[in-house]
Amino acid sequence: MAMRMSGLMSGMDTESLIQQLVEAKSVKVTTAKKAQTKLSWKQNAWKELNTKLKNLQSKFLGNMRFSTSYTRKVTKVSNPNAVSVITGENAVNGVQELEVGQLAKTAYLTGGVVKSSSGDSVSAATKLSELDGFGGQGKINVTTGNTSVDINITGDTTISDVLTQLKNAGLNASFDSKWGRFSVSAKESGASNDFSITALDDNGEKALEAMKLKVDLKDDTAALAEYQKYAGYFVVGNRTATLANMSGMIQKDVASRTESYLNQYKSMTASRDAAQKTIDEIRGPNRFTLKSARMSCG
Repeated sequence: MAMRMSGLMSGMDTESLIQQLVEAKSVKVTTAKKAQTKLSWKQNAWKELNTKLKNLQSKFLGNMRFSTSYTRKVTKVSNPNAVSVITGENAVNGVQELEVGQLAKTAYLTGGVVKSSSGDSVSAATKLSELDGFGGQGKINVTTGNTSVDINITGDTTISDVLTQLKNAGLNASFDSKWGRFSVSAKESGASNDFSITALDDNGEKALEAMKLKVDLKDDTAALAEYQKYAGYFVVGNRTATLANMSGMIQKDVASRTESYLNQYKSMTASRDAAQKTIDEIRGPNRFTLKSARMSCG
């Protein structure tokens, strides 16, 4: 350990003098660092300002050179939750009416509670032979859109296997072990993506019943109403009357479609006339045409 005897011989406190000289030099260094920090702040501020000016130039001022920026048309929809409209450059002025008859829905099926014959809990690994009401090897059909797939059912088929087959057929399928239910739905909405799961034999029907995926018409009010609609045209033992009923249904449907198309045509004509009237009002009564003439000096 070094020992110092500051100022004992000379009577001067050399340690204090050295410290004060060092502090004097440190002040200059500290001042230079503060100036450097302040300059860095100014540089960052200028960079941000330049970025904002560049964005203003590219997003707004640059587009003001083109006439299309001043001729754009805007469309407002009274109910944006039902429909959205994109306005083109050549859109006519006018008011259009759109009637939404029915919004597309996604078909789905939630099964009943699946029970095992032994009373144990049911999971995705459970075999169909362990389910209450299973009848043996059978076959079911899954139809979705334009796709039809037959599924073979055996005693060793598990619930997980059934889910895989349903997914391969183009459906979303899952099994809730907590509630013991199947959940099946179409991947997209709309009538064209509707699906059906039907039995192709007795054991296939028992398999659907065991998996609680069997749906009776009495439980499907929409399908029952559709069935009753067309069943009403059929007359038992009277082919002539049945054909007459079918012909009347077709004629009624054609007349309804014709009236619908006619109403659409009238609506489009009215919109066109309204747009033309608006254009004429914008032009005003004092319309004139400039003609060029060639002049010669003789």
